[in-house]
Amino acid sequence: MKIENLNVSYGENKVFENFNFEFNQGEITCILGPSGAGKTTLLNALSGLVKSNIENLKTSYVFQEPNLVNAITVYDNLKFICDDENSINSALDSVGLKDKKRAYPLTLSGGEKQRLNLARAMLYNGDVWLLDEPFSSLDLKLKKQLSNLFFSVWDKDKKPCLFVTHDVEVAMMLASRIVVLDGGKITLDIKVSYPYPREYGVDSEERKTLLCALTR
Repeated sequence: MKIENLNVSYGENKVFENFNFEFNQGEITCILGPSGAGKTTLLNALSGLVKSNIENLKTSYVFQEPNLVNAITVYDNLKFICDDENSINSALDSVGLKDKKRAYPLTLSGGEKQRLNLARAMLYNGDVWLLDEPFSSLDLKLKKQLSNLFFSVWDKDKKPCLFVTHDVEVAMMLASRIVVLDGGKITLDIKVSYPYPREYGVDSEERKTLLCALTR
């Protein structure tokens, strides 16, 4: 998928100006960079959540905050996206929440809420996966579990994926490709070639290159 000449501004602040980028089927592209670099804005432009000059995509968006409706059950939160009971049950089963379908979001743990967030994105069945730091508020154990869970879901159809994170280890665990954004421009673009599955926190040459780029 190609992004050509993307322009996004907030008032006088130009976040992207004639920005070009391509991401591919069969790849998880992780995007890192400092706060204000344009990471979330890029996802929001693709999904149509912010105004831009490019065509919006049908996206399965996993947000940093689950944004669930607390007054209705887990099942009914997913029914907003899909009316098919079998599909909802299958999605809940995939993320390990089938026994929580009649529970309310306020009774769920942080990890369970993000599992539901992932199930909702699965059911929407977009052409592209967009993830905006969905595991940043979780402890290390849950972060690793949900990173592996997302990979198992993505691996079924390998749709193009943009995954924003501040966590170098998550990027190294999941990414086929890693891009560093700064000031609305790409300052590093590397492939991660070693095979899946990968462990969290394993050293590599790509990791060293990435850490150098982020700490310059």
